[in-house]
Amino acid sequence: MLHRGRVLMLIVVSALIGCGDQEAASGPESSAEVEQVITRFHKALDAAYGGRAVELGSEIDRAFDVNARLITYWGVEEPIDTTKARMLGGVGKVKDYTNAVENIETRVYGNGAVLTCIVRQEYELAGHRIDEFLPTTYVMELREGHWKVVYVHRSADFQTIQQQLEITRQP
Repeated sequence: MLHRGRVLMLIVVSALIGCGDQEAASGPESSAEVEQVITRFHKALDAAYGGRAVELGSEIDRAFDVNARLITYWGVEEPIDTTKARMLGGVGKVKDYTNAVENIETRVYGNGAVLTCIVRQEYELAGHRIDEFLPTTYVMELREGHWKVVYVHRSADFQTIQQQLEITRQP
């Protein structure tokens, strides 16, 4: 049986794919605006975890709709508030953090967009060096002239999951 969140994701993606003819009308500037939301968010995350002055909570609110949902790479669906709390909780605990957003592919369908990318994160947590490879899909909506993330699905490669398991096994 499919999880409720995955069914929602399939419905959203199917609806966006059904609007394929609208992509050309949206133009490349719409794709650039969508990509800017994601790259700005990741730059803010990098700055906050790097100890630079940035209001990470405000940047999360700027990028994500208040009702956004996230499917984590460990298979749990959570509201953006839970994700935001975890991100804010990492400030000061995560050391030597860097991230990069690679292989960005964007499709804009009128007031909807899908952005896929690879998020690479490297950091130290609790004395462990972590190198994450995270294929990520962002579903976005144009709301009052601003693109907002409404749904995120993140996956991870085997090495990333193994690293996290090692941390949980440590005393």
